[in-house]
Amino acid sequence: MPLDVLIADDDATTRLILETLLARKGHRFQSYSDGKSALDALKRPGSPPIAILDWMMPRFTGLDICEQLKDTDSRHDKYIIILSVKDSKEEVAKGFQSGADDYMTKPIDFIELEARLMAAERTIIQGRELRKYTQDLENLARRHNLLGELSSKQTMTNGETVEAPPDVEKEGLSSKAAELNAILIFEKIVQATLNGLGLPTSKPPTSACLEPRKPGQPVFMTWVPIVIKEKDLWLDIVLEMKASTAHSLAANILGDSRPSLQDIQDILAEITNMIQGSVKAHLERENLSGYAPFIPHARQIDDPKTLRNGQGRHKKVTIAFDNVALDIYILEWEVAMIQKPLNNLRPMDLVGDVVLSSYNEEMVLLNKWVVLNDQYIKRIKEWGISNLIADTIPIIEPSQFARNAKIVMS
Repeated sequence: MPLDVLIADDDATTRLILETLLARKGHRFQSYSDGKSALDALKRPGSPPIAILDWMMPRFTGLDICEQLKDTDSRHDKYIIILSVKDSKEEVAKGFQSGADDYMTKPIDFIELEARLMAAERTIIQGRELRKYTQDLENLARRHNLLGELSSKQTMTNGETVEAPPDVEKEGLSSKAAELNAILIFEKIVQATLNGLGLPTSKPPTSACLEPRKPGQPVFMTWVPIVIKEKDLWLDIVLEMKASTAHSLAANILGDSRPSLQDIQDILAEITNMIQGSVKAHLERENLSGYAPFIPHARQIDDPKTLRNGQGRHKKVTIAFDNVALDIYILEWEVAMIQKPLNNLRPMDLVGDVVLSSYNEEMVLLNKWVVLNDQYIKRIKEWGISNLIADTIPIIEPSQFARNAKIVMS
C-alpha cells in the first residue's frame, strides 16, 4: 500500500536517493532541504504520517524537530525516523531520547528502509486503533454513568407485556414484518420506555412541538439495527426529532435546563438502547431471537431523508406529548445467510455462524455475530492464503441504511 512520507535532508544527493527509492515502491513524498520548512510542514493538518529527518540540518536539526513536536497534537499519528552518519550507541540513544521512533545510519540501505517503513505503518495503524479504543472506552464509561441515572428513574416497565391495540398499523411492511409489528408494537414499547423515565406521554402535545421541521433545520437521529434470523429480517429502528425536542427531552430527564450536545446525544443513544432491550425481551417471549450488532449512537444531522430515501419497506409512527414529538421509522430488509468468498468480504458484514479451522474442527477462528472490520478481513484473507480456512464463510450482509448510518453517525 502506498505510504505518504516526508523527507528532510540538506544534502541533495541523499534527498535524491530517498526520493528514488520511495518512488520505485510507489510511495508518495514531500521533500525539504532544511529543518524549519520540514517542521512547518509536519505541523500542518494532513501532513505525512512518516518523516525521515536528517540529524544535522540548517535552521532546525532532526532532533530539534522531535523536541518541538513532543507532547503536541501534531505528534499524534506521526512516526519519525532519524537519519545520520552517527552510529555510536550514545548517539543512537540521544536520537531516541529526543522523541524519535526509529534510527537509521547512512549510507541508506534500500531493503532496510522498506522494512522500517512497513514497521512504521504497522505502528501508526496500531496507535490509531489504540486511541480509538481508548476513546470508545471513555464514551462507554460516560454512557454507563448516564445509564445508571436513567435506570434510577425508570419504573418497573421492563417486565410488562405490551398488548396489541386493535388497530395495529401494517401499511408499508411485508407480511413477516407486519406479524412482528403485531408482536412488538414499537410505539407502545417507546411509550413504555419514556414513561419509565418519568415522562408523561399521556399529556397532549403542544402546537409548537407538532410544527413541521423547517428546511435546513437540523435533526437529531438515533438508530439501532436488530437482526431476527428466524424471520430472515433485518430491522433498522430509527428515532428522529427536532433539535428543540431533543433538548427538551434531555432537559426533562436530566433535570438540567441547559444540557450539552454530548448530554443530548448520550441520552438519546441510551433511550434507544433501552428500546432495543425491550424489543429483544418481547421477541424472546415469542421464541424469537433478536441480535443488535452495533451500539446505538445519536447524532445531529442536516437531512435524515438522504439516509432513508429508497431504503426498503418502512413504517412511520409519531409519538407526541407535552413539548416532545418524535418520529419512529422501522425500516425492513429481507436478509439471508450466504456463503461469501473471502475476497468479497466488506466491513460491517456479520459472521452468520461459527467458523472453524480447516485443519482442526475444534478450533474456532470466528464466533457467530462477529462484525467484520478491515483488520478482521485482512486476517481472514491471510488464513485463506494459508488454507487455514475455507474459500467462503457464512455472512449476513447489513442493510444499506445501516452501512450509510454507521458512516454518518460514527
